[in-house]
Amino acid sequence: MIKKEVFTGLFIGLAANCFGVLLVTFVLSLVKKAHFTWILNLYYTNQNLWMLICLGATFNLIFFYYFLQKKKYYRARGVLSATFIAAITSYLIYFL
Repeated sequence: MIKKEVFTGLFIGLAANCFGVLLVTFVLSLVKKAHFTWILNLYYTNQNLWMLICLGATFNLIFFYYFLQKKKYYRARGVLSATFIAAITSYLIYFL
């Protein structure tokens, strides 16, 4: 039961991170008046993809605090694990 709750939170955290990356890229494409794929390609070629991952991970805060308010601590633990995965991934991308 506990593992199921943690994996549910992990899945929600990873999905929120992906949605956050897409949303940040969409907002940047509106600000720069450029195409969505051009912005992604720009960050990829300049080796700044880690920035988008870090900005996308801020959307995990919404779900983390929501689960804490509803006293679903194991789901909040899963969301926190997804945030750590995003942090380690962006760290590896930055330094490798």
